[in-house]
Amino acid sequence: MTREYIQSALAFINKHHYSSRIHLGWEPTGGTDLSFSNWSKFPLYKCDFGQGVGKSFQICPIKADGLIFIIPTANNDEIEIHITLKDHHAQLLLNEFDCESEYERGE
Repeated sequence: MTREYIQSALAFINKHHYSSRIHLGWEPTGGTDLSFSNWSKFPLYKCDFGQGVGKSFQICPIKADGLIFIIPTANNDEIEIHITLKDHHAQLLLNEFDCESEYERGE
């Protein structure tokens, strides 16, 4: 973390002083936080867990709200984004993109 980054973050906080308090931590359910975990540069498809390298990886279902995982695909030019949201928040997001979820398609 550089001095410029910290100054930028403080400037953002000062600009949005009317916003709620910023604090360290995360509430897994019922909170207003978002938590990002970016694994897109991690060589996941080169890892050998004892039976050769993996051909496919999935994020297991998580009962949490506001988690966003960015993971690599077998094709290095692509990524997958997994977002955990409350049902009504997920529907609002899907409506923005005019699409349906895997759940709605029965997958």
